Amino acid sequence: MSTDEPLDRRVERHGYDRLLMLSDGVFAIAITLLALELRPPAGWRGGFAELFAKASNAWAGYLIGFMIVSAFWAVHRRVFARLVRADGGAIALSLVLLCLVAASPAVARLMAEHGPRQTLPIYAALIVAMGIVHTLLWLYAMARPAMLHPDLTRRQSIAFALELALPAAGFGLLLIGWSEGANAFSPAALLTVVAIVAAGRRLLRRT
Repeated sequence: MSTDEPLDRRVERHGYDRLLMLSDGVFAIAITLLALELRPPAGWRGGFAELFAKASNAWAGYLIGFMIVSAFWAVHRRVFARLVRADGGAIALSLVLLCLVAASPAVARLMAEHGPRQTLPIYAALIVAMGIVHTLLWLYAMARPAMLHPDLTRRQSIAFALELALPAAGFGLLLIGWSEGANAFSPAALLTVVAIVAAGRRLLRRT
């Protein structure tokens, strides 16, 4: 690290850089731990068909967990590309987010042991929680303009906040449907929510 800078600036930059390093490390470790549930099933005699038939829940948990962690890593990267510093509040919210990210391998294990029907609501709740924390982190930064890149306009900041909130809103509706007994976690419902969220985010980016 450079020593030719004021102490206050050095402390601020050091905290920002270390937060990014910690975040990338947690995301990477979470993705790696997801693969630990991919074990050969008991009594496996060889062959892909038998392997996937007996270990389909574990593979589903791994793939869904990988997509969730990867997607939120991409979102996290986009958030911090727009920030120029992180104070104590931003660090605290980031640690809450990393706490949720680190829980994804445990949810993958639940799916491996209990199947999609019981575990998909847990994955949806994880998406909602991570989306809420990301949105709160951005709103916190918007309330402190010195944290934002100076080229960001107010309109861009608001559009980005709406984009961050879309996953939490979409999967939150699925959770409400599930809690009321509806078949909210059918493949069609999941694909519909994913398509709506993707289309909404694309529209907001173009706007």
